[in-house]
Amino acid sequence: MTNSILSDFLPNFSFYETFTAGLSFGSTITSSMYWNNYADMCNFIHSAEETAIQLGLSFTNLSEVFQNYQIDLQNSGRNYQKVLVLLTAKTDPTEISAAKVYADQIMANGVVIIVVALGQGNNQNLSQLGQHFYYSSGYAIPITTIPSVICSYGGQTMFPPTVNPSGPPYDPLSDAVGTPCSTNSANAWVDIIFVVDISNAMSKRELNHWALITLAYMRKITFGTRVPHKTRAGIITYATDSVPRLNLTDGITSDIFGKAVRAVPTYFNAGDNGGYVQTALKTAKKMLDNTKIIDGNPKDIRQQIIILAAAAYDDTGFKGAKKTAQTLKDDGVHIFTINTYTSAGFGVPGLDELASQGYAFRSDNVDLHNLLPLGITQDCLHFENAPTFPSLANSIGCLGGGVLLAVTSQIKLDFITDKILTNLTVSTQVKNFTTGAHKNNDGIWYWWGYDQKEYPLGKFPVFNPAPTDSYSFMNNYFGYNWQLNGTTDDAYFPFMCQNRACDADFICDQTLS
Repeated sequence: MTNSILSDFLPNFSFYETFTAGLSFGSTITSSMYWNNYADMCNFIHSAEETAIQLGLSFTNLSEVFQNYQIDLQNSGRNYQKVLVLLTAKTDPTEISAAKVYADQIMANGVVIIVVALGQGNNQNLSQLGQHFYYSSGYAIPITTIPSVICSYGGQTMFPPTVNPSGPPYDPLSDAVGTPCSTNSANAWVDIIFVVDISNAMSKRELNHWALITLAYMRKITFGTRVPHKTRAGIITYATDSVPRLNLTDGITSDIFGKAVRAVPTYFNAGDNGGYVQTALKTAKKMLDNTKIIDGNPKDIRQQIIILAAAAYDDTGFKGAKKTAQTLKDDGVHIFTINTYTSAGFGVPGLDELASQGYAFRSDNVDLHNLLPLGITQDCLHFENAPTFPSLANSIGCLGGGVLLAVTSQIKLDFITDKILTNLTVSTQVKNFTTGAHKNNDGIWYWWGYDQKEYPLGKFPVFNPAPTDSYSFMNNYFGYNWQLNGTTDDAYFPFMCQNRACDADFICDQTLS
């Protein structure tokens, strides 16, 4: 398949005019940048092939593939026709049916999807996922027609969707996955400390997997010193004792960081039961504290993050790791946990409680390499389990520049229901909560944007309020199904806020919880 892509398919296009990106899935899901040269694309495909050989093939949902396209590649910055060519040997009707929800969203936003069924015949289930469908009994791409179909869309400038002339002008935020962070990646800044368990509860294979996943999503990060704003990374390994392997002040280039990451599996300690998470977190706190005085300034302006990967947890010490973790979080540090799950489905008890709200992840999640950077860069979400009237929630409910939640995509809704609502410390399941959709004085429905700027509702979610409704809430009407409903000010629901994440062009208050 890779030979067919590189030798038969890609040479049909001019790379100076046709920007091309790759998205590989199987052992991991990895997306590239958009490139205008054959060499970078070739390197990406060969790298994906090598990763699959090293890690082995594993199951990946087509739904996750489409979600990754929406997050990473659907918005390229150029107003030209977007074309997604899906090459897959998938056959499961249930999986394909679930993916159709996301494929329909992508096509509704103007993307052309070409589906190629590999190693099979005319799969009518797969044909539902795109406007164009082809199949091959082998794994070579049938190129007799596909390049000409793609070229038929060439040179077309894509304009925003037409809107009601009497309504508000179209705003890209209406159909965004989340509030976009700054695209000025050369000016982005964050301090990340990777804390990795190397005790015998881990294995060399798991450590290799951690290294590959980490290298995959961190290659999009721009490293550098404080001026101009760039990202730095540190690494701490631990078992019984914790050892700094890369200081933040040294982790300022991708080469230095990559070399340190690849060395982590070599530190595996088969003779140490370990699990002393508190010691590791204290070492991370010391590393962060040592970087707070920079060029005479009392605190660096980078957002501080700890990503803790653990396979054992010994809560030793006065009040244990929970107290240390809470101290870090109170100081504005975001903690992500990666709980190592066994093949039998067992994780590390108590570890998830150390994470900041919504950022407890599982090592067996095939979408981990996309969820982690999404959590680092997107909106910060906070659930207020204090029911109040919608008018009060809209006016004074969210502090620190936050606004009521805008549910603008299926991906964002899934993240909220899977990572926020399922981790709440409330006694009853949340069935309803107020959102930011509201009817303005002009009779048109808007979401709240930051700085009290409004933008109109987009294509998602389906919304049919009554004429008397002025506010909105999400309703869990059956199982895992949610819908946006309208309401008057007589309702009395909890609510969810979102705060703008720190990014390249926004210095936010890191002490807000």
